[in-house]
Amino acid sequence: MMLAKGSIMFLRRVAIAAGTVLVVVFAIEGEVRAETNDDQPPVDHPAAPPRWSIGVNPLAMAIGRFGGDGEYLAMRHLALVGNVHGDFAASRAIAVDYGATMVGFGGEAGVRFYATPDLFGFFFGVSAVAGWYDVGYYGARFALPDAGFAVDLGGKLRLGGEIFMMIGGGLQDLWTTRYPKDIASGVSFVLGAGVAPRLLMTIGTAIY
Repeated sequence: MMLAKGSIMFLRRVAIAAGTVLVVVFAIEGEVRAETNDDQPPVDHPAAPPRWSIGVNPLAMAIGRFGGDGEYLAMRHLALVGNVHGDFAASRAIAVDYGATMVGFGGEAGVRFYATPDLFGFFFGVSAVAGWYDVGYYGARFALPDAGFAVDLGGKLRLGGEIFMMIGGGLQDLWTTRYPKDIASGVSFVLGAGVAPRLLMTIGTAIY
């Protein structure tokens, strides 16, 4: 169907008017949004907490244990924790009289439940513990593996920036296939089977 010339002109005018209205509406809406954003201060989103922390235990070094701890924040309030260490102590260590040279290695893996949603504050931890050691025993070398579990309570405090100190304590229950009753007192203190208290101390840094 052919439109009359007058109808075509009318439709053109309607299209031009509609386009002009749309342009004006979009321009006004853009100015309103800009003014609204200018009036409202930018929203400060809290920084994400550190996901990792690493550190060393200076107290363990005094008894010949050298290693490090690591934690990973798996979810709010819950961290996975791991520790590996190598051991070497002469017959008379700084803090413990071993009676014989001791060498070995060990570690543990577990979880910590924090009162806060990050890696700082009070925590309760459970971990599995294992190690293998070689100690002197009446002039011979004696293999002394052990395994068990530990429960701990403690807290991690910020010292400044991301530097922290963790202090805690707990109980561990270790088992070994063979353990001479008359082994050197220092070895028994560090590696002894059965239930024994333990002290935790770590100095390190958190990592994002």
